[in-house]
Amino acid sequence: MSFRRETLYDVALHEAGHAMAAHVLGFEVAGMSCWRREDGRHGGECLVREDSDRMWGQLLVILAGVAANMVIEPNAMTWLGERDINKAWGIVDRIASANKGAGDRMILTALAEARRLLDERWPAVESVAEQLHRVGQMDGPQTHCLLAEVGR
Repeated sequence: MSFRRETLYDVALHEAGHAMAAHVLGFEVAGMSCWRREDGRHGGECLVREDSDRMWGQLLVILAGVAANMVIEPNAMTWLGERDINKAWGIVDRIASANKGAGDRMILTALAEARRLLDERWPAVESVAEQLHRVGQMDGPQTHCLLAEVGR
């Protein structure tokens, strides 16, 4: 089976998923960006202020990028978001360290919850992705204003 390569818009959509989930859950988004790398692939990041007292929320924000890509490409978890999945496992290990089976269920539950959160706001997620795709980078105030405007 072959998978398509990610596009710059896929990366923008991924970062918009993180940003929208963070916004809805009350986390501060310090900025986001997407870019073309020299090797022809794409990169991106969404800078969200972490809160160690809200690990479940952090888990949803981390998985929301993958969830956003899965809306348009069900196999997205295999080609975009590996770093996020690894980061999510780090949080799950802290939450459910004694029970590996609970960790698997927790990842799947959080991914489904992140997907529902984005599905309810999908036009807004697409608006954020389109803007990020156009400009390539937004700082915290720009991101906050856009999320407040489209995320109503």
